[in-house]
Amino acid sequence: MRRKIWYKFDFELNTKLANILGQNAKLARAKELVDEILCNGRVPHSFTFSVLIMAYIQDGKIQSIDESWKVYNLMIQLGGGNPSRSLQNSLFKSLASNERWLEQVDFLFESMKAADHDIQSEMYTSLIKLHGRVGNQDRIDALVEEMKDRGYALNLDIMNAVLDTCKKDGNECRAEETFRSLVKVGIKPDWRTYVSLIYTYGKAGMHSKSLQTFYQMEKSGINLNFSAYHAIIKVMASALQQDCVEKLLEQAENGGCEPLQPCYNAAMDMYLRLKEYKYVESIYGRMKEANVRPNHVTYNIVIDSYIKSGELESAEFLFKEIDRKGAIGANSQTYNIMLGGYGRACLRDKAFDIYQKMTDRGFQVDPSVEHHVRGISDVFNEFPLEKKMVSLSDDQREVIAGLLLGGVHTETADGGQTFELHFKFTSYNRTAIVLKEHLHQLFFEWLKPEYQLKGSRIAHRFSHFETISSGAFRFYALQYRPRGKPVIPKLIHHWLKPQTLAYWYMYGGCKCERTGGIMLNAAGYSQTEIQLVVQVLKQWTIHCTISKWRNGCAFWFEGESAICLWRKMKPYILEDVKGELGSRDISSGLENSSSVVSEIGDNCHVNSNLIVASPMHMECCIGMR
Repeated sequence: MRRKIWYKFDFELNTKLANILGQNAKLARAKELVDEILCNGRVPHSFTFSVLIMAYIQDGKIQSIDESWKVYNLMIQLGGGNPSRSLQNSLFKSLASNERWLEQVDFLFESMKAADHDIQSEMYTSLIKLHGRVGNQDRIDALVEEMKDRGYALNLDIMNAVLDTCKKDGNECRAEETFRSLVKVGIKPDWRTYVSLIYTYGKAGMHSKSLQTFYQMEKSGINLNFSAYHAIIKVMASALQQDCVEKLLEQAENGGCEPLQPCYNAAMDMYLRLKEYKYVESIYGRMKEANVRPNHVTYNIVIDSYIKSGELESAEFLFKEIDRKGAIGANSQTYNIMLGGYGRACLRDKAFDIYQKMTDRGFQVDPSVEHHVRGISDVFNEFPLEKKMVSLSDDQREVIAGLLLGGVHTETADGGQTFELHFKFTSYNRTAIVLKEHLHQLFFEWLKPEYQLKGSRIAHRFSHFETISSGAFRFYALQYRPRGKPVIPKLIHHWLKPQTLAYWYMYGGCKCERTGGIMLNAAGYSQTEIQLVVQVLKQWTIHCTISKWRNGCAFWFEGESAICLWRKMKPYILEDVKGELGSRDISSGLENSSSVVSEIGDNCHVNSNLIVASPMHMECCIGMR
């Protein structure tokens, strides 16, 4: 007897489903159906391709925009119809948002010109701005000529893009010519124009003209913002103009300009190069008095200054302080500075200890300090300067578990062999910024190259960052995100540590300001899974109630339970946010929990809006939608 065929590919059915799923932003499933159509030797309709491309564009994530470009190319290669002008315009706009897609934008722009599409002046402006950021002067000139041929007027953004290319190579002649032409056509320069001129003159070694430009900017009635002060202080500091830097820094302080962190760093770096080490410490003191939060650049300059002035004990004290504070921590450069200091002082045991910590964290010895270490490493053979394979530390493992419970995403591109971690940030409050910097540092060696920036740019440059795809994350993805869905594993009683709870709280929880109660996000978890956590907490004599929300559930702790939970987590809460997240005694005068929970949307202190786009988003608590 012949077996009946239980499945038969239906092109029309798959097409309709793909269209519906794409229109409802179900990206993964819609892509699967498109792949299914292709695997069966058929080419999807142009409408299906367009729906999927637009869904990726509207999602807005970096990986989604990458996918939109891949699908667009697939559509062209397979002859799935001619893309509409509106689709190409939308794709161009999304790709032009970041210079990482510069080649794709150029290709799309040229293909639209070849198809005789109407290229608007805004598209020229967007493309020129991108090339201005990377310094492609020839390409900008060609695009400007095309605009003139089409009769489009040059605007301020285009002129500023031209000036951006000048500041990269210090071409002051071209910058001045651009500035004159800008004024000639009646376009009023803005602060970006003057900042570019300041940097251009500084790069050309014409520091006095940079200063003149700064004061000309002030006379023109343009507000002297942070970017202007940072530019002129950085230029004058590179020229070692001590008096001028002091005057400008004091002017910025009195003017209430924020953030001043890069300005203080530029001044300290100048004094470090001048070997005026006492002034480095003086600026550092002013920085703390102004309640400006130091970053890695700050600490590295101060530690380097201590070492070079012979105050090794002060350098050790500061190093231990920042390495103990989870909010900042020591980075690779910090360790190298300390290693070089111990090497020059011939402190073999301390040098060996610091090197062991470096290798544990996957940091490498810089060539600039290696010769100092070589001088003392011959005494003992157990000090090899070799590269060590990076692996997850015990702390990183506990942190990952807490972050996954709180809402961190995982992605795989090879069928589950390796996984990426995606950290998302949608809030810019103090807690979110501190946690973002800390996680960036903690997983720095695991991040993709485009996210491995250092210094003060981290907090403001990225709204999210991603790790490389690694098998090291496979265990956690399979336990906490099987098939991409949030799950509490059955063995959570072995893996739920105080540090894990602390990061669950910081990433996916909140505190009620009125009562001091603590809430942990549990959206997306089943009641059975939630009870696994409840049983673990009971073993610690911590009791909680389960509050139901539109998107799922949440753990709610109040009174003595909130205090006990806080005591468990406190050693692992980042030092700089303990004040904002700390619990207080609320055992007396509490209203019933239902009234507290009903008002949590208005009274809770949000730790971090990291999970807005997450399936585990505690919508009522975060209050973002």
